[in-house]
Amino acid sequence: MITGIVNDALEATVRVVVQNDERAHECIAVIDTGFSGFLTLPTPLIRALGLSWLCLQDGTLADGTVHLFDVYSGVIHWDGHARSIEIEEVDAEPLIGMALLRDFCITADVIEGGAVSIRRL
Repeated sequence: MITGIVNDALEATVRVVVQNDERAHECIAVIDTGFSGFLTLPTPLIRALGLSWLCLQDGTLADGTVHLFDVYSGVIHWDGHARSIEIEEVDAEPLIGMALLRDFCITADVIEGGAVSIRRL
């Protein structure tokens, strides 16, 4: 099981470790049920990890606009296992999307400091 907390903005968050072959970085990511991908990371972190570029991919934002995003390959430590995933580059805080949450159940006590849990179905 993966655990986290609800922050003061009432966002469900969990700590994740992302790595390439030589470097690893732990960060706090917000669970975003409106994001259908795996994970987003900011540009400086992608550069620091030296992630491998895969492609450009279009994505629709919450306001309906479509943007192109650079997509990289990376490895995340998820539910006790290393998992290869696609990581989209954004200039914002890390987000966990629904592709990473597939086959998992999310629960959150939606109060500041509330418990977040993600368990495999």
